[in-house]
Amino acid sequence: MIRRPPTLIRMSDLDVQDVRDLVAAHNTRNAFVSKIEQTYQGPPPGPERDKELLEHFQAASAWQAAKEDRERRLGLSNDNGASTSRT
Repeated sequence: MIRRPPTLIRMSDLDVQDVRDLVAAHNTRNAFVSKIEQTYQGPPPGPERDKELLEHFQAASAWQAAKEDRERRLGLSNDNGASTSRT
């Protein structure tokens, strides 16, 4: 097999920062989902678990609202207000 040098794509500092932001958001989202899964697999339901789940869902709601606000400001939403993003 013939090896060749990899193709390099020129990126500006802003492009690199966008990629870093996307990776950080992805890691944060994965950590949040992991925390929710651990909560569901934890001890049987009780007041402490209910409070913990409520906090997680409030954080998710705040995250989603911030995402929708950002998409609205950037003009990335549909006419009916639904997000075009699939993540």
